[in-house]
Amino acid sequence: MYCSITNIEKKRIPTDTLIQLTDDDDRGFVDSRIVNGCISDATVLIDAYLRGRYAVPLDPIPDLATSICADLAIYGLYCLRPSFDIPESVKDRRTTALALLCRIQDGKMKLYEDAPAPPGARSAVSISGPVRLFNRDGMGGF
Repeated sequence: MYCSITNIEKKRIPTDTLIQLTDDDDRGFVDSRIVNGCISDATVLIDAYLRGRYAVPLDPIPDLATSICADLAIYGLYCLRPSFDIPESVKDRRTTALALLCRIQDGKMKLYEDAPAPPGARSAVSISGPVRLFNRDGMGGF
């Protein structure tokens, strides 16, 4: 999975809202099984978009994948509660997440930085070969 409950609870949704979205048994705490289910669904969706462009599951997990996964999982959590109105910010973040996945899938955006060239590596092509036998002035050296 590309994100964790911590990525969702600490950074995106207040704990009391997350409890309301997941506490089917009225126990007063976050049901991690429900959150992990939504994270898993989001991860599967991400893999479906990126398969063919990147080896999935992603390793290492880029920060962008974690952010996209959290946004998709949160939207999934709200969808489990049809009685809740999905906030516009949650809808917008989902739309942005899907647009980013499309850009990555199309190769217009990268998940990883290009690997830096090793020290001493040359970026230009150089060709070497034997001394020329012929040049503009005739036979070279004969």
